[in-house]
Amino acid sequence: DAWSRAAKGVGGDFWFTKRMEDGLIFFCLCDISGKGVAASLVVSMVWGMLLMYDFGRGLRPLIIGLNESIVATFRLERYLTGFFAVYDPSTGDLAVADMGHAHEFLFRGGRAFRLKSDGCNIPIGIEASVEPAIARWRLKAGDSLFVYSDGLLEQEDSGGEEYGEGRLASAVGACLASGGALRHFLPEALDAHRGKIPQQDDMS
Repeated sequence: DAWSRAAKGVGGDFWFTKRMEDGLIFFCLCDISGKGVAASLVVSMVWGMLLMYDFGRGLRPLIIGLNESIVATFRLERYLTGFFAVYDPSTGDLAVADMGHAHEFLFRGGRAFRLKSDGCNIPIGIEASVEPAIARWRLKAGDSLFVYSDGLLEQEDSGGEEYGEGRLASAVGACLASGGALRHFLPEALDAHRGKIPQQDDMS
């Protein structure tokens, strides 16, 4: 279940999923630096690379290749944070390369938890080379993994109060408990919070 909305018609947030022939599922959510057309150019480039990539090679070569291409093309002037993952539905195993993103909740038993990792990866495109750490977890039946961009957290209301992490976790938990669709529930909740204040950042 996914949703994305740009702040300026086009933008730098995007999500991508692909089911592989062996039954594994690749998915990612990325947030490009900046907004508007400039950010959307990076999205187009990364999207094209994802369409052509052989996911059987794994996450690490993908991240290294994306970093090399973005650095070579934009010369450290553009970067992205991203949550890149491969999920095995048969075992619940989840392999994750969190590239400076760190915006996710695991909902289990009605509570929201952070995914803990020993590795700390930098965003893609800020250094000439990267050696991404791959974290691994096992999801259980009934778990829900929620990955999002910072535009949801930072949206302000008319009084300057941000939507915030606590409010977001509560809203998503309530939606999951009711069996609702996040792609419908979240836009309504965020728009109710901001009122007449314009959307300040891309949201996914």
